[in-house]
Amino acid sequence: MADADELDRWIEHLDALGIDRSPPLDEPYGTGVAFKDPDGIALELFLPARRQR
Repeated sequence: MADADELDRWIEHLDALGIDRSPPLDEPYGTGVAFKDPDGIALELFLPARRQR
């Protein structure tokens, strides 16, 4: 994902389709949302953390 707004839009889209997903998981390296496709393959939408300079 390019930014948090894009991740939020995808979360809304998954919810509108009725797709079960994890809550957004915040980790030091970024934020991810996990779900499975119709064939049961695990997928994740991921927003990397911004690096501090």
